[in-house]
Amino acid sequence: MEHGLDGSAPIRAMYNRTPPPRLLSPHSKEDSEIACRPIHETREILKKTAKTLFCDAGRLCRDSSLHPFILLSCQKAQTKAHTALTKGRTTLDNMLIGMALLVGIVLFRFAYTTYGPRRRFLKHWAEGLEAIKRKDFAAAEKALRVCVRAIPSSAVAQRMLGGTLARQGNLAEAEERIRFGVDLEPRNGLGHAELGVFLTLFAPGRAQEALDAFREALTHTPELRDALAKDPRLANLHQDETFRELMQSDDDEE
Repeated sequence: MEHGLDGSAPIRAMYNRTPPPRLLSPHSKEDSEIACRPIHETREILKKTAKTLFCDAGRLCRDSSLHPFILLSCQKAQTKAHTALTKGRTTLDNMLIGMALLVGIVLFRFAYTTYGPRRRFLKHWAEGLEAIKRKDFAAAEKALRVCVRAIPSSAVAQRMLGGTLARQGNLAEAEERIRFGVDLEPRNGLGHAELGVFLTLFAPGRAQEALDAFREALTHTPELRDALAKDPRLANLHQDETFRELMQSDDDEE
């Protein structure tokens, strides 16, 4: 018989010990359900994550104004998400892929909510200005609507869209857009002046509202006085006493 170094215990006895009991016996149905529960929960989380990424990446792929590199990344992410949805497994590799997809969602949403709207705004803003120069107000309206959807807080885009709508006869929405642009920048005299011009041209029966708008414009931006006095679109007001008083500078009164 083989003995240890001290001659007291057989070496073979070290290898014949009874193994410790398993924490979870594979033969126990209850233990098996407990063991598989985290895996099933993880699988559902990854499935929802992949589905969210698939939708977000698809929405980004339809945005032609994004950088080609971002579009290519979105297409690859959409493909990976589709694979995860259709062939999802509970292996460690797929879990790691799921974590990577989650990071991708954050990055893509950041690009969509910051980089995307600004780029769309600048692109369609230029198109809108070019369309206005060509007097193609239908094309200008289409481009400017994209601008106000991308950045609704742009006062100048709201007022520009209002002016474009007025040229096409949509006076109700035009006034709404112009007033909204004025409310976004209440201290911008140019916005009040544009509202006054709109009321003068398209609502001649509301001359007092137009005069109030011009008064508000000159309160915030007195430099507009000369431009308004010489504006040919306001010829109907040149004989109005209140308008002439507004157009007189302090030096003229002295």
